[in-house]
Amino acid sequence: MITLTRLVAAKYKGLESLDLHFPERGSFLIEGRNEAGKSTLFDAIHFGLYGTPLVGDQGDAINYGAETAEVLLGLRVGTTRLEVRRSVRQTAKSIRTDAVLEVVQGDDVEVVKGARPVTQRLRQELGGLTAEALLNSCLVAQKQLGRLETLARSDREAALTVLLNLDKLNDVYNRLRVKPEDEEQLRRARARVELARVTGALLTLGEARTALDRTRQLIELRETLDQLGLNEAARVETETKAAAQTARLTAVRQQLDTLHAIREKQAHWERVSDLAERAHGAETDLVQLRQQIDSLATVEAGLPALRARLHVQETLGVAPAGLGSVKARVEGG
Repeated sequence: MITLTRLVAAKYKGLESLDLHFPERGSFLIEGRNEAGKSTLFDAIHFGLYGTPLVGDQGDAINYGAETAEVLLGLRVGTTRLEVRRSVRQTAKSIRTDAVLEVVQGDDVEVVKGARPVTQRLRQELGGLTAEALLNSCLVAQKQLGRLETLARSDREAALTVLLNLDKLNDVYNRLRVKPEDEEQLRRARARVELARVTGALLTLGEARTALDRTRQLIELRETLDQLGLNEAARVETETKAAAQTARLTAVRQQLDTLHAIREKQAHWERVSDLAERAHGAETDLVQLRQQIDSLATVEAGLPALRARLHVQETLGVAPAGLGSVKARVEGG
């Protein structure tokens, strides 16, 4: 709902200075003599909304003898407050217009500047209400009441459409009405949805496969680590056994070395014993030989005497007794 809250006009046509505040509720009666400016109030409202007077052009909006005309219009559209200020100024060469719009929504204030941007934003805030629709409905220029009767059906429908905001409903209907191309788009959309579903399923399967592959790789890695652990334990055990065998082999080698040394000593002892026995036998033989030498020496010592006796006996012609045994002993010796 659009509600007028304030109207300020200065040097606008026949209005010298005017500031009206309107309450939120009520009906208002404007009364005055002819040419007192009653219609100019509606003209100022139209100028504030659309930037053009209801009657005449922008140059006609400036009061006679003035250079600038200003209009301030306050509106409320739902919970949005609007305040538009328009001015038109006569220069030596042209007429210049300006406009400022404040859009207040709660604590947010937006300022729009420039005649054309302000007009466009106002039309947007007013739900698309055009000047033509306003003139064909609730704001009729003076002496133009018959204009409503001469409006064509299409113009009346257009005015009602704007006033009742039916153009939006028509837009919604046109957008929602099913067309052949919509069927084709629906078919394509369903195909895209099916494709997206299949693609999603494939992605899910791919993710599941990736997860399974990762799990399999982790299991294989775990098995490999376990096998490496077993291999490491076996290696340690083998090294331990090898160290024990090495120690045993070292001990055996030491024992063999000891045995070899003992055997060498035993062989040496046997050789020494044999030499000792041989030396003992040689010593015995030497003793016997010495005894024989001593006997021979004794015999040899007695030989001169014997020879002398023998010579004597031979000289006497007597064979001495025991001469044969002496010879035998000497020959044997």
